Amino acid sequence: MRRILFSLFSPILIGVLLFLILFVVRVNAAPTGTIATPANFKVAFIGDSGAGNNFNQVLNLIKQEGAQLVLHQGDFGYGTPASGWTAVVNQQIGSVFPYLGSDGNHENWADYAPFFQNQVTTHNIPVAFGSVASGNYGAEYRGLYMVFNNKEQADSLFPQKALANDNHIWKICSWHENRNDFQAGGKSDSVALETYQGCINAGAIVATGHEHSYSRTYSLSDLNAPRHGVFGQPGVMEVAKGNPGKSFVFVSGMGGNGIRDYVDSMHDDDGWWATIYTGNQTTGGSNRYCKNTCTKADLSGQDKTRDIASYNYTFGALFITFNVDGNPYKARGYFKNVAGQVIDEFEIYAEGGGGTPPPSASPTVGATNTPAPTNPNCGPLGDINCDGQVKFDDLTTLINAYATIHQMADLDKSGIVAIFDLSLLLKNYQGGGTGGVPTPTPTLPSAQTGDLSIAVCDPGAGPFSLTIDNPFFPLPVGQVRVLEDPGGFKVQISVLNQTEVVAGVTTRVVEEREWQNNNLIEISRNWFVQAPDKTVCYYGEDVDMYQNGQIVSHSGAWRAGVGQNKPGIIMPGIPAVGQKYQQEIAPGVAMDRAEHMSMGGTFTTPAGTFTDVMLVQETPPSTKRYQRNVGLIYDDGALLVPPL
Repeated sequence: MRRILFSLFSPILIGVLLFLILFVVRVNAAPTGTIATPANFKVAFIGDSGAGNNFNQVLNLIKQEGAQLVLHQGDFGYGTPASGWTAVVNQQIGSVFPYLGSDGNHENWADYAPFFQNQVTTHNIPVAFGSVASGNYGAEYRGLYMVFNNKEQADSLFPQKALANDNHIWKICSWHENRNDFQAGGKSDSVALETYQGCINAGAIVATGHEHSYSRTYSLSDLNAPRHGVFGQPGVMEVAKGNPGKSFVFVSGMGGNGIRDYVDSMHDDDGWWATIYTGNQTTGGSNRYCKNTCTKADLSGQDKTRDIASYNYTFGALFITFNVDGNPYKARGYFKNVAGQVIDEFEIYAEGGGGTPPPSASPTVGATNTPAPTNPNCGPLGDINCDGQVKFDDLTTLINAYATIHQMADLDKSGIVAIFDLSLLLKNYQGGGTGGVPTPTPTLPSAQTGDLSIAVCDPGAGPFSLTIDNPFFPLPVGQVRVLEDPGGFKVQISVLNQTEVVAGVTTRVVEEREWQNNNLIEISRNWFVQAPDKTVCYYGEDVDMYQNGQIVSHSGAWRAGVGQNKPGIIMPGIPAVGQKYQQEIAPGVAMDRAEHMSMGGTFTTPAGTFTDVMLVQETPPSTKRYQRNVGLIYDDGALLVPPL
């Protein structure tokens, strides 16, 4: 009777389980508030500036990026008198928008307080708690609530008191100094842990300076827990009220007065860094830059194998735009240097109506992040428990591990257990189970057919990934493929370890070199990025056309975000027969479209016989064939040649 009842209700059971997967229950989390900022409200964060030319360049950058408010986390003039520093700010910023700050360790706050008092007076900014004169003050501007903490006043609970019962969606805690764990250099514990925790419990973002570098943590929760309660994805931050709450910490201390390095001995065992940007090797450490790749997947320490080896370090600012994409509970951040390079990119979701991140980015607070060991001798993909079969106990393990870090259940090796892992498991699902558990009848996510919307590739639709592992369009860095036809045409496609920021999105650069009868005729640098559903998006290309060894034109070049140009789809996340989509949207230059004609075919090239081939017809007329887990094998008569 027990098995009969389970069998009758198994569809309901599976429905409930999948519902729990897609909508993860959150404990200890509450809406951050209801008072919103205006749409697209951009704030710049800097610290440690001085008053010289470097600081002038950073202020110019802030103006060029369209910031509407500056928050300066201490250390202003250094050796320059307060009057000299304020003159620089007034000359660059004037009264266009407010410039607020917190006390640093290289100045006397009494010398700078009149400037900041004038800012709140000029811009009609109400001080709701404390006073500017003391350096401990809470103020609200255009729906953003900011709490500034003066460490010299020795009130470690001031932020907590200033944030009590606050009802703003977005809140900032601003102070100068650090704890060693929350900066990437050599600074000591100069701020009480309870000061950080009070802000995190209020769902406030913690903004600091002091260390002359840039660094950002993952989302954090209970700072007294192992690894400070780290959770989530490196490029998706979450904030919420609670006990503990949820938020993150950053250091933006590259305002103009020197740059410091990463201290390996202090931080190689840190398991909570998303992005680190340092340089100069001034304190016996090392240059280091990692963008959303700093920490190992099991959070056991730093993963330097994915660091960006060659980069320029220079001054810059962090920018956060609140109320983006029509959602008051969503924000988007990026760090940009004065050379125009985007060093970091991430999104932030505040708890509350409409602020729910994608399921893959929303682990339950307090969920276990302990990795399970990897067993290379397991059976088919999805055999999480290593018994040679993919059954109900494997599905149960995946459900329990959902939205956490679990190496065995993370089937697509994305770093976190998510919906794509469920899809992979179900492909090999064999049914059965243990202990009288019913045999479920799972179904795979269905692919869209007909015309696909290019909205999935819109710059605001991220977070996007430079790890492009779509089965029909994989682009691992270092991959080189060559196609040739009998008429003397040859194309070499190389996935470079280079990126290009296009329309605000960091994309992967893929170079194509074309020859006709051994004469170079074209070099193009194409820009691709992968959307959360594994759709590969095409953001444009630079083109050099050659004749007799000389560049004669740039015909066909286009860039998303310029004029009416928009990114298109180069490969859907779940390809299916009958799908139609725009690949290039550059009026007057390129308006290519594609349609999927068949899947599962067989096709032979000099590189071998392929048995899971998709046929694609493009407009203007072009024929392409793609093999699963290989990519392009045929392009208008050009065939893939070895080696693979």
